[in-house]
Amino acid sequence: MNVTVDRTPPTVATVRGNRTVDEDTAVAFDGTNSTDGVGVANYSWVFGDGATATGETVSHAFADPGTYTVTLTATDVAGNANATNLTVTVEDVPENTGGGGFRPLPDTTDPTADAGRDRTVTTGTAFSFDGTNSTDDVEITAYLWDVDGDGATELTGPEPTYRFQNSGTYDVTLTVSDRNGNTDSDDVAVVVEPADGTGSDGGSDGESDDDGSGPGDGDGSDESDTDGGTEVDADDGASEDGTDDSETGGGADDGSPGFGVAVALVGVVLGTAVVRRSAR
Repeated sequence: MNVTVDRTPPTVATVRGNRTVDEDTAVAFDGTNSTDGVGVANYSWVFGDGATATGETVSHAFADPGTYTVTLTATDVAGNANATNLTVTVEDVPENTGGGGFRPLPDTTDPTADAGRDRTVTTGTAFSFDGTNSTDDVEITAYLWDVDGDGATELTGPEPTYRFQNSGTYDVTLTVSDRNGNTDSDDVAVVVEPADGTGSDGGSDGESDDDGSGPGDGDGSDESDTDGGTEVDADDGASEDGTDDSETGGGADDGSPGFGVAVALVGVVLGTAVVRRSAR
């Protein structure tokens, strides 16, 4: 009986030759073109970074940049083995925001807050703030409004509605943030006016006409003398200076027979009541 001993090692085929790949990117290795007179029984792979694998086809991702020697060893059923090497150059992946093997760069860019134009409103009137012109390179995820300047958030959202109950000027702060916690703030001034207007009648008690005439003035004239007293025209058209023919008391009778005194308050001169007699 003749026994043939196989002492011929397999012929190992390299896998696409040397190559350059990106870090953290899976690379396929194929040893199926290796041959042997009897048949290859085992394929063993050593990747040079501490990792190993077995099989005709395998894949591996290199975690760090560098140059690695990958070794494939093919063994037949008789234990004959042969090995071949190839070089894999692993490059550092540029940190970017894209995919396809790129590692996303952490977002450190602040958004830009825009609280809108300054406003003038009236008390009790609802109006909307406008933060819609705020921008971010990725996405704004929160709009926080501090209405009264206390550092706390009273409103949220890009266009919240609010009513001021008290008049005054308010500095309202909008703070926006993105998903990575980057923030920015912007202020808007809101002037709040009373809903019934701010005009004044100068202290008028409502008894004066538009022409400035005083009570008891039949023709609307109103003249002021230099000592601050007001001269009031009487019913006969004569002008009184506040002293002649006037009574400073309660209008007592002067004792003239056939005459009484009818007292009419026609004005006030420096705190003294000016009265006018008229015959009955």
